[in-house]
Amino acid sequence: MLAAGDRVDIWVVEKALGAGGMGSVYRCHNHDAPRIRAAVKVLETTARSARGARERFVREAELTFQIDHPNVVKVRNIRIEHDPPYLEMEFVEGRSLEDRLQTGAVPLDEALDLAHQLARAVAYLHSRGIRHRDIKPANILIDARGTLKLVDFGLALEAGTDRITAENSSFGTVSYAPPEWVDPDRLDPAAWDMYAVGVVFYEMLTGGVAFPISGTGSARQQAMQVIVGKQGHPPLDPGEPFSDELRGLVRALTNADPTRRLVDARHLVRILDGMRGITTPTMPPPEAPVAADPVVRAGILVGAFGTIATFSAAAGIAVGLGFLWANTAPPLRNVTVRVSGPVVAVAVAGRPALRGADGTWLAPDVPLGPAAITWVAGEGCTDATCPGEACPLWCRTGAVDAVVGTEPLALDVPPAEPRRVDITVGAPDARVTVDGKPLVADGRIHSGPVPPGEHRVRATLGDCPPEPCADACPDGCTEVMADLVVPASSDVALELPLVAPEVPEPAPVASTPAPTPAPAPVTREAKLVTQARFAKFLEANPDLAPEGPRAPQGAYLQGWSGTTPPAPTAPVRDVSVSIASRYCAWSGSALASVDAAPNPPPGMEWRRRGGELVSLWEKGEVYPARPDDVVSGTGFRCAR
Repeated sequence: MLAAGDRVDIWVVEKALGAGGMGSVYRCHNHDAPRIRAAVKVLETTARSARGARERFVREAELTFQIDHPNVVKVRNIRIEHDPPYLEMEFVEGRSLEDRLQTGAVPLDEALDLAHQLARAVAYLHSRGIRHRDIKPANILIDARGTLKLVDFGLALEAGTDRITAENSSFGTVSYAPPEWVDPDRLDPAAWDMYAVGVVFYEMLTGGVAFPISGTGSARQQAMQVIVGKQGHPPLDPGEPFSDELRGLVRALTNADPTRRLVDARHLVRILDGMRGITTPTMPPPEAPVAADPVVRAGILVGAFGTIATFSAAAGIAVGLGFLWANTAPPLRNVTVRVSGPVVAVAVAGRPALRGADGTWLAPDVPLGPAAITWVAGEGCTDATCPGEACPLWCRTGAVDAVVGTEPLALDVPPAEPRRVDITVGAPDARVTVDGKPLVADGRIHSGPVPPGEHRVRATLGDCPPEPCADACPDGCTEVMADLVVPASSDVALELPLVAPEVPEPAPVASTPAPTPAPAPVTREAKLVTQARFAKFLEANPDLAPEGPRAPQGAYLQGWSGTTPPAPTAPVRDVSVSIASRYCAWSGSALASVDAAPNPPPGMEWRRRGGELVSLWEKGEVYPARPDDVVSGTGFRCAR
């Protein structure tokens, strides 16, 4: 171990932050610029003597250096050739969730926020084929602003790669490892991560230790007591003070059977999105009975060769194993819904269902008896915005009555009916297309059935190329482009300012008059929404103005005075993604998709990807976004 004042390359050690099987982490400052700090993870001399330790350390460096997510600690530099090898990481000024839990349960709103941030981090990692395999409170840091950072990738694994360990060995803190941990051949690292997220969530809600170490026997014996006791245990249940939806989610995450466990982190993010409005329970969680002897929280790690080491152990009092595992679940069922039709979201009795294969959806922990199946359909539509004011006009929602029993449920959603579109132009010889398909002309009115959604209209006059030409239209061609939003429940009429160019009378001179140029083409590009345009939206929605009753907290519309913008012609920034989506719906459009130009954008923008609200970064990265996210400097644009 290094001591205060020791040097690691350009870094000066201030204090040790923690130690584990893959090395030690120190808070350091730059030797030449003491105000610059970093967390430096060092492969200690004692660790380097273990077979394969250097390879695992290099693997951690390779994995973590490619990670760039606000809820995952950022690795800024790697020095494998240095003696000792080290990783330079951002320093998080705060404390671990492990320390936070020593004071008891986390308030519900805060626990939901932390669980949502953790789920987003795991979803990001899994989307890139990375499995953490050691998610636990000690590896979760929380800064003073409440931002969560997932740390310690010493046990991380890329999907499809071999373990960098001895044959048939397993890693991880057993209190947060799933029951199948004892069988490496059927151990899915993604399902392991999600089980650990569920255990962490349960502990935040209750303040107790889900699977405590008994403190009796050797470290190996204590570890085996925990993991054997998990075999077939009922799913964890935080108790009656919490809503049925919340209890069902924790049970779905901690099911002992991995085939019945919620293992898709993206779906977990969506479910937590819908729980953001849950209020703190009026009843306090039941007090856990006190064990006769102190127990250890999450302090056992099984190493590469079956050795067991204890570290970061915090003494505490917790419930006995028998009490936790004797909980019985209420009469709930995981309900399969067979869906025919183009839906994007399904819920049964308010429980969001998860999309499965072959047109099936799975709703976890639904009470037996009468229930409503609700659904949302339409491109860019989500259950987070529909129904509601931010729901785009072309989205469809509905509900059918059902009875939850032993058989799968059926949901038949008819396809969206096309609506009649009448487009009037000023020139009888014009041609009008919607998404490249021509409408039927009857004089100056062009009509046809168009499905609900966002569409692009093109009207041309003269000798025009088959594709839109914008500023490159040839002489004799007049083109007008326009956006068209077709609602789900009404027909549409649209007028376009396309007229034949007027040819002036020739001047009474002998020379040949110069040809009259065609009018410049009229185009509408999808540009960043300006502060002036957004100010009109705020005037119509004063409750969303800064200091309004529904205005988000934090960096929302910095520099604004009520509905007066600081720079009307500049792009509006510092708004939440849900309000950006609501603005576009108010203007008759929708948030631009990630595929819309420019991609990548010049800076971070709110976009949509199918039914998801996301942020698109200037390097092309796409990250899931919470509806109430307000990230300073983020702009948005509406679909053309």
